[in-house]
Amino acid sequence: MVQPGVYRLRNVKSGTYLDASSKKQNVVHGWDSRPDSDNQKWDIQKKGNKFTIKNVGNGDYINVWKTDNSTDVKVKDNATPVRFEEHDGAYAIYLDDSEGVIDLDRGDNDNGTAVNVWKFTGAQQQLWRLEGSGGGGGGQHSGSQSGAQPYNPRGESSSGGNRPAQAPPSSYRGAVNPGTYFIRNVHTGTALDLAGGASADGTRVIGYAVGSGSNQQWILQGGFQGYTIKNEQSNTYASYQKHEMPADGILLTGNNNPVEWDVKQADQGYQIFLAGTNLVLDLASGDASDGAKICLWTNNGGNNQKWNFTPA
Repeated sequence: MVQPGVYRLRNVKSGTYLDASSKKQNVVHGWDSRPDSDNQKWDIQKKGNKFTIKNVGNGDYINVWKTDNSTDVKVKDNATPVRFEEHDGAYAIYLDDSEGVIDLDRGDNDNGTAVNVWKFTGAQQQLWRLEGSGGGGGGQHSGSQSGAQPYNPRGESSSGGNRPAQAPPSSYRGAVNPGTYFIRNVHTGTALDLAGGASADGTRVIGYAVGSGSNQQWILQGGFQGYTIKNEQSNTYASYQKHEMPADGILLTGNNNPVEWDVKQADQGYQIFLAGTNLVLDLASGDASDGAKICLWTNNGGNNQKWNFTPA
């Protein structure tokens, strides 16, 4: 349960923080960690059976003029009541009595990413971790360490430059131990293969006859809600492209921006869920041919959605 107090709100997908712009009036956006900035500190107070969220930097409140999809979330002198719903240690922040929540647009971690209202879908960009920031009785939530740097899933520095993508803190433990594996489909026996071992963003991850190449070797590393799955050859991650929203049919590709996967044991093998969703890795149509598509698809229990992990 959320206790009144002062917090920073970190987006689960992007690792960036809810920030009230110091240059653009009323604007709320996502921004790299600035732990000393009052613009990233939010005073959450109980109001009846709901809460208000007040920015410490400018004294204004989270406010929306309507709760339809794509409505901008702003800060103004009057508050829109909110309610918090917990999901695995993070929170969806519902606006008033609507089904709309505070959503970081596409979960991008670019500075200045818009914050909007969107009907709750369970996507990671709609979930926020509360990190204690002093004041009230807040304290630390969701296992945060005071002064710790947030996991930045695209490996970008707070100064705006690029650096090699970093693995998240190792806290998640799924049904398979962390390590390096060949990942083979239960239905066909074909392997998860990064096409050509290419390191370019958007390189397709496909089904392919089992070989011994490092482009078929995948490193599982613990994160917050799941594993990141990194290709041994390219050092890119099994993910989907930045502009895409997770949904049925979105192709699995290698990218520098990791996402997290929740590995769960099935009656045969394991299912690999996009963390926080009911979408799993799916060998499209159970196709056994080389180059078959791997995509996200709603879990239906089919063997083409199950995988075996063989140590590399």
